[in-house]
Amino acid sequence: MTLKIFIQRSSFFKYSPTFVLDPKLGVKVQRGSLLHIHFKQGEFDNILICKVEHDEIINEKSFDLNRGLNTKKKVFKAFLYYLGNKKRDEEIYLNDKNNSKYWWYDFLELEQVNTDDVNTENSLDKLVKIIDKEKKKEGLAFDGTLLRNSIVGYFKSNHEFNFTEVYDIVSNYSPFNSKFPLTNIINPLCILNNANFNIINVSPKNKLIDILNSC
Repeated sequence: MTLKIFIQRSSFFKYSPTFVLDPKLGVKVQRGSLLHIHFKQGEFDNILICKVEHDEIINEKSFDLNRGLNTKKKVFKAFLYYLGNKKRDEEIYLNDKNNSKYWWYDFLELEQVNTDDVNTENSLDKLVKIIDKEKKKEGLAFDGTLLRNSIVGYFKSNHEFNFTEVYDIVSNYSPFNSKFPLTNIINPLCILNNANFNIINVSPKNKLIDILNSC
């Protein structure tokens, strides 16, 4: 593994013992350093940016006041960028203990593509629409409702989406009507094969349906 490390200290830090009053924001900013790290893993390039804070320490012998990096304090803000090439897609991972918007939005200028809420709603809506399309066909309402309720029940009782578990629910379902087209549901289901998100706030519109009143 090859590492290239650059340390950049923001200009508005240099006049402050520990904190500085930023004239634009009117707030005190913790003195710190910004580490830029470029490293390779085989043929893949990666960029790591870490924001580290400086701490004041008193020399135990001279009692001089010094400043430096804390060796025990964990990095609270980090940006890891896997650069894309012909063999892999781009990926970005953020770490921030306080989930500060300025870190990912103002400083890194990133935009959140999809939240867990959006992924939960979109994926469940997609699955329900696929099943509802089949259950509207003559004689398939009962099986369609049972399978739909199984999927909705999975989203309501789990905290993390697992494609294999959802796939197994559909593929292992034994329909009462032999004409129920499981293949028509399994094939489009595979679009979620790489989905990875936490299940949050299942929409009330996707509620369980009373079996007795569904047919």
